Order: sequence, then C-alpha cells, then structure tokens
Amino acid sequence: MAKKNQRNYVCFDLGSCNTRIYISGKGVIYNEPTLLVKDIKKDKITHYGKNAREVIGKLTKSQQVCYPIVGGVISDFSLLNKYLKLAIDKFLPDIRDSIITVACPSMISELEKSYLVKAIKILEPHRINVVEDGKLAIYGAGFDITSNNAYLGLDIGGGTVTAMSVVGNSIISQTSTKKGGSSFDAEITKLIKKHYNTLIGELTAEQIKVSVVSLLKENKKISVFGYDINTGMPTNIEVDGNVFNKLVVSFYERYTSLISALLEKLPKEAIIDICKTGLILTGGFSKIKGVKEYMEEFFSLPVHISHKFASDAVINGAIKYENIYELDDQT
Repeated sequence: MAKKNQRNYVCFDLGSCNTRIYISGKGVIYNEPTLLVKDIKKDKITHYGKNAREVIGKLTKSQQVCYPIVGGVISDFSLLNKYLKLAIDKFLPDIRDSIITVACPSMISELEKSYLVKAIKILEPHRINVVEDGKLAIYGAGFDITSNNAYLGLDIGGGTVTAMSVVGNSIISQTSTKKGGSSFDAEITKLIKKHYNTLIGELTAEQIKVSVVSLLKENKKISVFGYDINTGMPTNIEVDGNVFNKLVVSFYERYTSLISALLEKLPKEAIIDICKTGLILTGGFSKIKGVKEYMEEFFSLPVHISHKFASDAVINGAIKYENIYELDDQT
C-alpha cells in the first residue's frame, strides 16, 4: 500500500566521529567518518569521509584535517555544508522535498540546534524533525520508547556520552559529558608516549582501544608501529593492554556517576520500571570488553548491549521513528 504523502523519509546521524545517512527505499547510503582534508593554499577540499581518514598522518604541509562537528556541536558551519554536499551529492534529488529526521546531541543549546537545522535546510527538505540522539539510541536498540514503561539508556559515542530516561516518547531526565571514545583515544596516545617513549597517531590509538583495552584483567597484547622519541626513527612496539586498565576504569567511573546523578532525579515509579527494564548501553565505546559485567556489578541492574548494532543504534532509531510520525498523523 502506498504511503499517504509519497515523500521520501530521510535520516541524518551527524556524529563527531561518523555520519550516517538513510533514505527510504535505498537504506543507509552513507556511513563514513565526519571529517575532511583541506588544501589551505588552494582553498580546496581534497578528501572527505573514509578517504580523509585513510590519509591522516600522511598529509603535505599545505593540507589540514578538518572536523566539522566536535563534541556533538558544529565547529565550522561552512565545512559542514561542504561535507554534506559531498556525502549526498548523488542522492540530492531523493532528499529534496523529503521528511527528514536529524539526531542531535541531547544537551545542546537552542542556538546550536538552530545551526544544525540550518545546515540541513540547504538540502531543501519538506520538513525537518530534530530528535535527541539518546532517545533514538534506546529506540534503535529495540525498546519501545512510546510505551508507558520507563527506560534508562547510556549512549557512549565518540564525541558525547548521554544518559537519559524516557517514557511515552518523552524525556524524564537527561545528562551528558563530552568525554567519549575520542577523548579516550587521545589519552591512549599520552600513555604510549609515557610508557614506551613512542609517538603514535589517532588511527593507531583507536586500533589499540578496539584490540586490547578491557574492563576485565586480560593479558592481551598488540604490535603497533610508531615514532621512537629517543632515536627519531620508526619503531615497532608490543603494547600490553593492562597499561590502560586504570584509564578505562576512570572513564567508566565518570559514566556511572553520570547515571547515578540521573537516577537521583527520577520519580520512584520510573525507578521501579528501570529495575525491570534495566540499563541500555549503545555507542561504539560501549563495545569495550567487560562493560556489561562492570555495569551490572555496579548498579545491580540487568544490562542490555548489542555489540552488533551498538554503533548503529541512533540511525536505527531514527529509521524506526517514521512509525511514530505515522501514528501522530493518524491521531
């Protein structure tokens, strides 16, 4: 049966680390890093998305890595416009006059939100709906945010980390921090320098995080290349994952404090629901080994985490959100 308005439904998850774009009938048409490389002398974008990420650390003196979104907030409006046009160039006809859902960081100001809408308006949609990313993440993880049950979610992204409680598609309470996965990567580079006298790039730091960092005490090691500070020569070092034990615990202690502060603000009946529905973990940094066990021990709550879909929970929630619009239209 054809839909009433016949307009395309489009979703944007503009994250600090990755951008995901969905178009009805085509699926997720874009899932790449939110970054560009600009040639300063020529004032020209030379790489974007995945290609830009692959050349990090290999640039000429006139090239510069640019991040249009930092900590969930637009850092450069002009760069974001250029990035979006490059990302969706082939699909502009599908996006014009569409209904768009944009995921936004939950705690940004109205001014910051207006800049996000302004960036999307250039694509000439019929309508733009801005929805909090934390709410979409819970929905995308498979929980019905329109029900009368209260849900508690922690979305641990690269730029921002959001703790949120939702009931009946409304936010009861929320809080956030900008100490996400990207901040952790930066701390890894500092520890490698301190323990191994070696400089590494951000791609190597992320490789270390994914491969050997854990909240469990494991004896995992990884061999990586870097720059020896003492000799000034390239070097290959074997990194012990236990070097990062205190660091990863300190980050997750911050997250447990975030959730604890939120729980203190919730009505008693909502907390009773959460004792049954548990804690829903999403976001790429939630896939660290031992997270489920750590959170269950700390809160004595059931913890739900899907390693397969954790990174895609927000865009999946935005896709499913079309059902909520249809219900609204019928009422």
